[in-house]
Amino acid sequence: MVVHSGWTGGFLNEEAYQWVRPVNLLTDEECQLPYAVGLDLNTAFLAAAARLVVGLSQPDHFHAPAFNPKIPGSWLVDLAHIELDPRLPSPFTPTGERPTGPAWFQTHTVAYAQELGYNVAPIEAYLRRETGAYLDRWHDRLKNAYVDTLADLGVTKDLDDRAFLAAMERHKDVDPALAAVLAAIKGTVKGASASCASVTRARTTRTGTGGGPWSARPGVPTSAPPSSARSG
Repeated sequence: MVVHSGWTGGFLNEEAYQWVRPVNLLTDEECQLPYAVGLDLNTAFLAAAARLVVGLSQPDHFHAPAFNPKIPGSWLVDLAHIELDPRLPSPFTPTGERPTGPAWFQTHTVAYAQELGYNVAPIEAYLRRETGAYLDRWHDRLKNAYVDTLADLGVTKDLDDRAFLAAMERHKDVDPALAAVLAAIKGTVKGASASCASVTRARTTRTGTGGGPWSARPGVPTSAPPSSARSG
């Protein structure tokens, strides 16, 4: 753990959105609509783990490196210049607000900025030379368990949209024991995702403390003491 290292160079802070469009950006027509629709994608964090390449070695420190979307790590980049539709959340902050200056971002976030056609010029980076799809077996086992349990509860892949929604509405009543198994599978996924972000939450509750940018949200697994980060 590096939360007591005294690091003051900023932190990698990437989480699921906590964002609502500002009221002043709602149109008169939108304000008259009676409902707001929320969409929840089942096991979204599990799906994101499929074939995810993560760092397997200690981080190496680089100054002004060329960005490489294939290398897991944390990049200090200024994305404040990127112009996006103000009615949508910024994809670069968990609050959905536009970045205000240089900040630490993980590889996929910087790669998305590049895909949008913007120039990215990292100032610093902590990168991992050894990489691999570390979560594949974890993902495959939980995915198969989730799909198979849903099928046992009557939610199968061959259902059309209407039948799927009807099956999802009643699946918990089909077999309470299997419904408990399904909840345990989903809880395992959510618990693992929460563990990956636990250092970030611990850091935000301790003003002035924290580890380096590599520790705020592990690239799974990416925790490393600052003494082990090599300069390059």
